[in-house]
Amino acid sequence: STEHHSASGFPPRSDEKICANLADLILSVIPLFYPAKEDVLVKRDVEHLRFLGIDHLCERPYTHISGVERQLVLLAATLTQCPAFLVLDEPTAHRERGNAHRFLDLVLRLHAQGIGILMTTHFPDHALYLRAQTLVLKDKIRWKHGAVEDVIDEASMTELCELPVHIGSIDMRTVCVGGDIA
Repeated sequence: STEHHSASGFPPRSDEKICANLADLILSVIPLFYPAKEDVLVKRDVEHLRFLGIDHLCERPYTHISGVERQLVLLAATLTQCPAFLVLDEPTAHRERGNAHRFLDLVLRLHAQGIGILMTTHFPDHALYLRAQTLVLKDKIRWKHGAVEDVIDEASMTELCELPVHIGSIDMRTVCVGGDIA
């Protein structure tokens, strides 16, 4: 079972601190949460880097990696806190489709490890893919909440988006498409 040191983790949306390399950035977070800081990444932190697929970047300068890689580094820094719960504010914003899909798979893997996830998104497809409890806001208030299949349906999404929305299946995946389909 996973040991949790903090109730929640909030990965920053941007790089607030520039460090020489990724290991320095991750270590810069540790003093906030651990009374005794070590100047080397502990085995668990290296495992987080490996889990996120960025362990090969550890000695690279932070300024020489992509925006997607930076986001994963900030998530790795958050995971050093061993949170029981993560708040992910539009984590797929500004990602092309392939990286967005890989991030959704990462969310599923984090959840499978026992980490609770609260994730905001503007894409109903994300909720359909993650198959989790879903809360939809309309005019900044709670509109619908429940199992994704009860919340994300054609009638609700058409009303919310104010345009025709179609939901269908491609192989084993449910997708949501806005607009008229000719």
